[in-house]
Amino acid sequence: LIEVLLRDTLVLELFIVSEREDTHRLAGKQIREIDIPTGAFVAMVHREEKIYEPVGETELKKGDRLTLIGKQAAIDRLYKQYVDPDQVD
Repeated sequence: LIEVLLRDTLVLELFIVSEREDTHRLAGKQIREIDIPTGAFVAMVHREEKIYEPVGETELKKGDRLTLIGKQAAIDRLYKQYVDPDQVD
């Protein structure tokens, strides 16, 4: 069952750091304020040495690491938006 559920599913990790403008703008926002495409979701927020199950009200902070899970198209969009916004299709 797990294989069926996770087929064609990818994982993307975003680090919220000050040096990276594209992810830095996530700091101070709540999960529900982030533009996450249909087909993807934030599975975990890693903060310091702890892992949190995020809810819509979870506020992101500098230093957080988000683990997103989703279908290929959704993860590709997030990658282009936060990791490589200059990528040309």
